[in-house]
Amino acid sequence: MMVGHVLSQSYRSFDNPWEGAYEILSNGNEPTSLQADATWARVILDGKTLVVERVSGEKSYYSIAKAGEDGLISLVNSSERDESPTLFLRENGNEYHLEAKFEDEQVSLQAKRKMKSDYFLLSRGFHWINEYPLNR
Repeated sequence: MMVGHVLSQSYRSFDNPWEGAYEILSNGNEPTSLQADATWARVILDGKTLVVERVSGEKSYYSIAKAGEDGLISLVNSSERDESPTLFLRENGNEYHLEAKFEDEQVSLQAKRKMKSDYFLLSRGFHWINEYPLNR
């Protein structure tokens, strides 16, 4: 009975088809030196959370309001502005094109997606609390 109640609450689960870590390859169409030109180094989508990691190491956290199958991700508007921040993802073979509108910032980037299953320990079922990394 309790399980049915928990599973019926939509806020507990959030299906995000775009989950993964996106490593920035270039700004637009030109390859860039991340140390010199780019401001974003990585974009991480995990459930209802979006993290933007900048080259300087600074991280910005956002809550996802809606993630569409078409690649449009609407974020929760934390300011008094009328339009909410958005991120648009488009698959381009092995690479992805990211277009983002965040308040005063507008970026267009090429990135490579890394899924959770691509990480060695996670793909082996490693649990960090009760195991050593290569204990299986």
